[in-house]
Amino acid sequence: MALTVEMVTKEALALPFSGRALVVGSLLASFAGETNRAVERAHLDAIRERRAAVRSGNASLVDGTEGLREVRAALRK
Repeated sequence: MALTVEMVTKEALALPFSGRALVVGSLLASFAGETNRAVERAHLDAIRERRAAVRSGNASLVDGTEGLREVRAALRK
């Protein structure tokens, strides 16, 4: 059975945050052609650091709608 876009999308959306971030990074890199290994490594390191901060309680996740509201409010200042 061949995979469809809908099937791949459903599976990707079921991934945890870090997995979705990796998928997005890979897809975006595919648009640019060659990937820069140093940049890719830096992005992966940043993702891992953020995940560790959330897991340790040093950072918390914010709902997307709430995050956008906060950013917009900060930009208005």
